[in-house]
Amino acid sequence: MRQSLILVLLVCVSICACKAPAPKSYVTPEVHLKKKPIEMGTPVDIQYTFLTADDFLGFRKNLTVFVHFLDPQGKIRFVDDHLPPVRTNQWVSSQRYDYQRTVFVPENIPPGEYTIELGVYLPEGKGERIELNAKKITARSYDVGKISIHQPDSSGIRFVDGWYDVEQDPAENFYHWRWTKGKAVAEAPNPRADAVLYLRADSDQTRFTQHQTVTIRLNSNTIDEFVVSGSDEFVKRYEIPKDKLGDDPIVKLEIDVSETFIPASKGNSTDSRELGLRVLNLYLTAAS
Repeated sequence: MRQSLILVLLVCVSICACKAPAPKSYVTPEVHLKKKPIEMGTPVDIQYTFLTADDFLGFRKNLTVFVHFLDPQGKIRFVDDHLPPVRTNQWVSSQRYDYQRTVFVPENIPPGEYTIELGVYLPEGKGERIELNAKKITARSYDVGKISIHQPDSSGIRFVDGWYDVEQDPAENFYHWRWTKGKAVAEAPNPRADAVLYLRADSDQTRFTQHQTVTIRLNSNTIDEFVVSGSDEFVKRYEIPKDKLGDDPIVKLEIDVSETFIPASKGNSTDSRELGLRVLNLYLTAAS
């Protein structure tokens, strides 16, 4: 009799455990693309939105958003992990947090429909992930949309003068870059419409006694001059009115850098090139 009672209790506990409610999610993520489909090697502006529930009690710590772009076979091909502009430990209930980021699609990746996988996690300790209100892919990673990626129709930018040969990291061979000299000139097809110019680049500011000043010109007209204050990668986005592009079929782009360095002048490097900016992406496209 006693054994039967124990068995019944175990079954009841098991049933109760199976029916335990799932953890409640207090934040709903959304992702919206500014254009689609997307060509390989081109930028895409992505709007991220997080909606907090009425009974959201807040996050005590600052969390990181991870974003993975999964190819048709489910393999991660590129990412956009980041900290939201309004840190998560400042989020409050019944609010909508919107912000935009520019992501550059790598070249020569498999074409097809990609899944955007998103999650929120604590970047310290065991990397605990937060429950979200969205379609699950795995434990606390979520399907927040699709993106169609295809081969580009043309090569686009032509690197005319002041550029070194293309380079790549063997471990990340989908990404490429070119170093500039002190002045670099490129050409792009004229979109003949309101356009957007993107520049994604970085440099080694530890090489200089003073920060680099970069001047960007389009058809010999200065559109920006800025100081590179650190060695982190940066993205510049410029909205260009149609009348600033001119009537010629080709638009001329110039990048002038106030300071350059020669790697061989310090350390054990044998690289005697004069280097300015490391440009990962330079792209001119019609505004969507």
